[in-house]
Amino acid sequence: MNVLLIAGHGNGDSGAVGNGYEEAELTREFAVLLKENLKSFCNVTLADTNRNWFEFLGSNNYDFSKYNYVLEIHFNSGGGSGSEIFVTTAESGITVENEILKNLCNCVKYHNRGVKRKDFRVISKIKSQGVCSALLEVCFIDNSNDIEIYQKNKNKLATAVAKGIATGFNLKYISDKNSPHSTDVSEKAKDAIDWCSKYNILPPDIISDMDDQKILLCIGLYNTVKFLAEHI
Repeated sequence: MNVLLIAGHGNGDSGAVGNGYEEAELTREFAVLLKENLKSFCNVTLADTNRNWFEFLGSNNYDFSKYNYVLEIHFNSGGGSGSEIFVTTAESGITVENEILKNLCNCVKYHNRGVKRKDFRVISKIKSQGVCSALLEVCFIDNSNDIEIYQKNKNKLATAVAKGIATGFNLKYISDKNSPHSTDVSEKAKDAIDWCSKYNILPPDIISDMDDQKILLCIGLYNTVKFLAEHI
């Protein structure tokens, strides 16, 4: 399973602004967190963040055929609240998108605005190549409550989206011995679980009864702390 994450706006385009934040910065932040949480379930690529993909695809072609799913990340504006996902009018199923929204909204009690259909440029270009795609509006950047919740729970939200994708596609934690990632992932899982246990990050009853979703949570927490330590 190959997933591509695209961070919206950028390259001189700030996107929406609100509460002291720019959409282009938040989309890139969330894309990195989501990649860290999702990569234990599938192959994940983060599209070039120096590129504004909306502008690029307006006059250029790009081969998306090597991916099974593409998720474009945005933050909403306009005075509303909550999370929503857009798919193209050509998309036949929305199981994955419903799972993403369910997990995302339930974890922090965001308003679930549902899955909607609109032929935005990027996801339409991708779908025209036969690749499933969606545009996620994480929350409203101009809603002070939404953005405060995001800032306090950004990794939890990334974990929830990763869980939604994994559930929607019935992805399992990569532990197959024949997988090229099996050794690295298994070692990372052990390190993450040991770390969560050592520092009492999760209750003992969770540590003692691990399943795929709990392993994902451990790895997400571990990867985020490691990423922040290396980049701050």
